[in-house]
Amino acid sequence: MVHHPNWRIIQDVVFALFLREIKTRFGKFRLGYFWAVLEPLSFVLVLSMIRLLFSNSGIGGIDHPVFYVTGIIPFLFFQHSINVCLYAVDSNIGLFNYQRIRPVDPVLSRVLLEAVITIATGLLVAGILVFLGFHFKMDDPLGFLLALSMLGSLSLGLGLLVSVLGGLSNEVQKIVPILIRPLFFLSGIFFMTDEIPQPYQDYLLLNPILQCIELIRSTMFADYETPVQGPGYVTTCTLLTLFVGLAAYHGNRNRIITSGTK
Repeated sequence: MVHHPNWRIIQDVVFALFLREIKTRFGKFRLGYFWAVLEPLSFVLVLSMIRLLFSNSGIGGIDHPVFYVTGIIPFLFFQHSINVCLYAVDSNIGLFNYQRIRPVDPVLSRVLLEAVITIATGLLVAGILVFLGFHFKMDDPLGFLLALSMLGSLSLGLGLLVSVLGGLSNEVQKIVPILIRPLFFLSGIFFMTDEIPQPYQDYLLLNPILQCIELIRSTMFADYETPVQGPGYVTTCTLLTLFVGLAAYHGNRNRIITSGTK
C-alpha cells in the first residue's frame, strides 16, 4: 500500500529545501542578498533616466520611479520563479532517492523563496523611495493581496509545468527563458495599458502578467485608470495553469525522476 506524506511531512520537507535554496542562491556571494535589491533598483534607475530625457511628469498620476517599481518587482518575481523552476528537477535529482522528497517539493520551495525575496525587496525599495521623497499609497489592501496571490499562484502553476518539461528535456530549459524575455516589454512595466490604442490594447490584455500588474497598481492608487475591470481573467488563467501544471506533474512524475540520467 502506498503511503502519501501528510501535511506536516510536506511542510518539513519544503522548509528544509527552502533553507537549502537560500544557501545555494546566496551562500557563495557576499553581495548575494544585496543583488536582490540592486537588480530592480538598477532597472528603475535606467528607466527613470530615460523618462527624464523626454518628460519629468508622472505616468497615470504616479511618480515614474514608483510606477516602474510597481511593474518591475512583480515581473521579476514571475520571471525568476519560472527560471529557477526550470532546473528544479536537475538540481535536486539526487534527493529523490529519499521517499519523502517528491519532484514537486523543490518547485514549491523555490517559488516560496522567490516570494519571500520579492516581499523583502519590495519593502526595502519602497523604503528607499519614501526616503527620497516619493509616496506610496494602499487604497485597497485586500485587493492588493488578492492580486499578489494570483500572481504567485500563476507563477506556481507555470513553474510546475516548466519543471516537468525542463526535467524531461534540456531543449525546454533553453527555449523557455527566450520565450519569457519579450514579456518584459509587453507586461506594462513602463507604459499605461489604458493609453495603448485599439486593437493593440486587447491583444496586450491577453497577457495575464500585464493584468496582474495593472491590478496591483489600481489597488494601490485609486485614481489609476486601467482597462482591467476585475480579477476574472487572471483567476481563470491561474486556475488553468495550476490544473495543467498538476496534471503534467501527476502524469510524468515517475519519468521526471528517471530522466535525471538524461
